[in-house]
Amino acid sequence: LVENKVSEEDINFIETVLTFTTSIKRLPDRQKMINERLQSLFPNKNAVIKSDLTYQQFVYILRENGIEANPGELLNKYYLQGVCVDLCDEWLNQKKTSYF
Repeated sequence: LVENKVSEEDINFIETVLTFTTSIKRLPDRQKMINERLQSLFPNKNAVIKSDLTYQQFVYILRENGIEANPGELLNKYYLQGVCVDLCDEWLNQKKTSYF
C-alpha cells in the first residue's frame, strides 16, 4: 500500500475498518460503541460500520475517504496475511458476483 502512495493514516483506517467490522459481526450489540471509537480514532474520515456491511459499501467507504487503492487486491493481501480472513473471504465472494 505504501508503494501505491497510500498514506500510513489511510492504511491504519483500512485495517481498523476491517477489524471493527469483524468485531461487530461477532458483537452486534457493540455497534454504537465501535462506531464512536472509529470516529474518535479517525475524526477526518467518514464511515459507519455495521454487521451487514457489504463489499460495495466498503468500496464506497474507500472512495468517500479519498483512498486510492484497488479494493480486491487490498482484500486479497489482508486475506493472505491472515487479517480478517472470514470477512475478506466474504467480501471477495461478493466482489465476484458484483458488476462493479
